Amino acid sequence: MIDSLAEPLGGADGDIYIEAFSRTPASWSQLGYDWNRVRADAEAQIADGVPAVLALLNLGITPEALFSLEMLARNGEEFVIVDVTSIDISLFEALTLSRAKSEQVCPYSREGGKLQAISADPFRLNQQYSILRAAFPDVEPVLHLTTPVALETALSGVGARLARENVAGISVRFSDRNQDAVFAGAEEVLGSEEQRLAREIITEGLRARASDVHLDPVATGVEIRYRIDGMIVRESVLPAELAVRVVNHIKVESGLDPSRNLPPQDGRYAVAVDGTKKNFRIATLPTVYEMDKLTIRLSTTDEAVSDIAKLGFDGRFLSEYEKLLRSSWGLVLIAGPVGAGKTHTLYSSVQSINDGSKEILSLEDPVEAIIDGIVQIGVREPRITFASSLRHLVRNDPNVIILGEIRDAATAAIAAESAIAGRLVLSTLHTTDAVSAVRRLRDIGVEPYQIAEGLRGVLAQRLLRLLCSCKVADLVSGETRQLLEGLGGVNSGVFSTEEVVYRHAGCALCHGTGYRGRTAVGELLVVDDDLSDAIAEGAPRGRLMEIAGEKGMETMFQNAVKLVAAGRTSLSEVQRVLGGQ
Repeated sequence: MIDSLAEPLGGADGDIYIEAFSRTPASWSQLGYDWNRVRADAEAQIADGVPAVLALLNLGITPEALFSLEMLARNGEEFVIVDVTSIDISLFEALTLSRAKSEQVCPYSREGGKLQAISADPFRLNQQYSILRAAFPDVEPVLHLTTPVALETALSGVGARLARENVAGISVRFSDRNQDAVFAGAEEVLGSEEQRLAREIITEGLRARASDVHLDPVATGVEIRYRIDGMIVRESVLPAELAVRVVNHIKVESGLDPSRNLPPQDGRYAVAVDGTKKNFRIATLPTVYEMDKLTIRLSTTDEAVSDIAKLGFDGRFLSEYEKLLRSSWGLVLIAGPVGAGKTHTLYSSVQSINDGSKEILSLEDPVEAIIDGIVQIGVREPRITFASSLRHLVRNDPNVIILGEIRDAATAAIAAESAIAGRLVLSTLHTTDAVSAVRRLRDIGVEPYQIAEGLRGVLAQRLLRLLCSCKVADLVSGETRQLLEGLGGVNSGVFSTEEVVYRHAGCALCHGTGYRGRTAVGELLVVDDDLSDAIAEGAPRGRLMEIAGEKGMETMFQNAVKLVAAGRTSLSEVQRVLGGQ
């Protein structure tokens, strides 16, 4: 393929150039572009005398992407997407995985004297060809172009399969050695292999983009489960005796008591992954199998704290929320159920105002991530509670107070009074929507006047899975249109009669799920004078919703439907996460 792709189409006139791209629409989609829209916008510029190449670059298409698409168009080909399960991982004995990653090339099969490989960098094909030729001198390399995401997925999949084989190999060696030890009348201690197995389990989770690893006791041992994009994926089962050793190794390294059937414990486990030391939060629970369940939170500080602009909220929504964060006083809440991404948004919100000009103190149980520039205190209930710690914290002259969660009347009351007294207080709360936060505060004992005077705003959110590039388009009609009307999508002008919606399909990139990654979707209640008066008067939820709607608040459903209209998620995902109104 290298020779046939040596000359791009750049020299052709605009019409021929654009027409050539029309032969490869799937490749444009796999890079996240809608070719029909790109073509229309490009042709409008070409008609005004703009060269075809410049017109496409003006539309935000990167030079790398454009060059790849040109080479594919010349041959009428599409990007090659390799199923991770079909990759011959024995090839990585000659070309190590770390070298493949550094060179950004992935060999996947060897047959008939040819070595098939994929690359996402059209400018490095000759270099990659030489590297493959040196590693595999007995075959002729054939390079195919793929997308950056597809290459990353392939290499991560190879890493996960290698890790899985290491886990299986350690399990076999453990069984063999344990049997030998029985005959010898002594117990074999694996030590280093337990450490290696723990590292491989974590490495596989990271490569699969998992947020958590669960080591769950079952009748036959311990099942390894990963949470990926919010969904549990079962991996494999470790023999009971080996699993106990691995769990105990992690406990000891985390500073926990390895004894069985103790009360739940929390700790931190440090391990080197791909040459980098990482620190993970560990939690245990006793079970009926006399073996502790162990959960490893894979989110590191860098992942727990991101740019607030990357959370997924649209521009207007984010602008209004950032105004609340810039307030010098008031209570700002982030609401939602467990798993809605509240802590991630809280940390990102804190980091956005962490400019060194404010004294920021936090109370958390537990501390999920360490943030430079913030004084973080870990609560240790029942001896050290949120309420008692908060009383001392407010005496330490903070400008901003961060509470991991408002969970009782005493904490809520102190938080509200601190907000009224002139401090910005940020916290999370378990409620289904923004307006329900007012009722929740009332229910746990906060006086209406405290809520009315102290509450400045509530951001309620959920996490929606994003559609993979393999998504399939359907016309908006029939049952779909009825559902959209029920959610307010059609009536609010988000969809026209000609629009389409997308549904999930499944491919090698998304491991057959149809989804890859997640984004936040939310609603923002900004408490102005009218809402404050209604809250002080004890107005019911319906009345508060009515006032918020009059003020222009968009509901979470309406914002979710915008994501459906943009082709970023599916109606079925919105229904799964948000249910009905």
